[in-house]
Amino acid sequence: MKKAAFFSPYLDTLGGGERYFFSVIKWACQQGADVDLFWPKQDIVHQANQRFGLQLNPKKITTSAPAYALLTQGSFWERIGIFDGYDFVFFISDGSLPFLYPKSLNLVHFQVPLTKIKKGISWFLKKNRIHYFVYNSRFTQAIIQPQLGSPQSIIIYPPVDTLSFHAKSVKKEKLILAVGRFDQTMQAKRHDILISTFKQISHKIPQWKLILAGGTTNEKTWVNPLKKQAQGYPIEFITNPSWQELRNLYLSAPVFWHAAGFGIDPIKHPEKMEHFGITAVEALAAGCIPIVYNGGGLPEIIHNKQNGFLFSTQQQLADLTLSIINRQTTFDLPTLIRSADRFDQANFYASLDNLYEKHHK
Repeated sequence: MKKAAFFSPYLDTLGGGERYFFSVIKWACQQGADVDLFWPKQDIVHQANQRFGLQLNPKKITTSAPAYALLTQGSFWERIGIFDGYDFVFFISDGSLPFLYPKSLNLVHFQVPLTKIKKGISWFLKKNRIHYFVYNSRFTQAIIQPQLGSPQSIIIYPPVDTLSFHAKSVKKEKLILAVGRFDQTMQAKRHDILISTFKQISHKIPQWKLILAGGTTNEKTWVNPLKKQAQGYPIEFITNPSWQELRNLYLSAPVFWHAAGFGIDPIKHPEKMEHFGITAVEALAAGCIPIVYNGGGLPEIIHNKQNGFLFSTQQQLADLTLSIINRQTTFDLPTLIRSADRFDQANFYASLDNLYEKHHK
């Protein structure tokens, strides 16, 4: 592979979807490609390395503000030809499609389960140049695929560096951990529900604390109101943690909470559900028992009572947590940890290898 092009409209938040995106970039670099990243900020690769620990080589990646501007603001005719000459293109769609070079391997990835995709005449012309629509979960695929009417569809689950969360000896502390960005960009991670539930059970679990960790672009707007809600309780906020900080938190916490999608109608607003749930996989890999909301892509990771719990109400979340803390419910930790392996990086990269080899046969 000589040249690869990448575009996403969502990189500002550096959440799970962005980790997926940069992992594909890492794969392309491993194939020997020089990468053009259509994004206006030159320090985005450094930021991704800091957040995700991917060790991307900035010398192999060139950011392009003009190409980003054309793709987001240019006319149809101005955008034609942007992707010509590339061997591989990975495009994150917000419902729109690019006009791609037919000889390259063209993957369009939907990381958000959009319910209304606008399709004009040019849309069908563009669609014919796409080799595969790629989804991050069966949940996302089920919402979008019927709208596209294309059989060229594949699920590639997000990659998790599961091995990095393994440790020879782990000392668990009295922590409940939740990881999810604080910005209300699309999905509500429902930190308010987690805080409310912890306040409900805090008196029953003295010496335990809740840690809420995640990225944010505006702590004053999104984090301070939550801190006010949590005031007076052992609840700690860790904003914009490094990858190493997150790893240490997972390894220290015996219980993991995830409430994204709680209270949302999945038919009317599937985009507000958890599209997959990388943090739940990370929790498994670190031997942290997940208690996650029964909706979106999370049930594809957590099988109830086998490698964690699914909850539907706040009371269930409270009761299940107490049953684990009080040792009324136990899991075989080696089995729980191994259940994360099907989402490891090796499987992710093997899926991309297979698509690329198939295209060049």
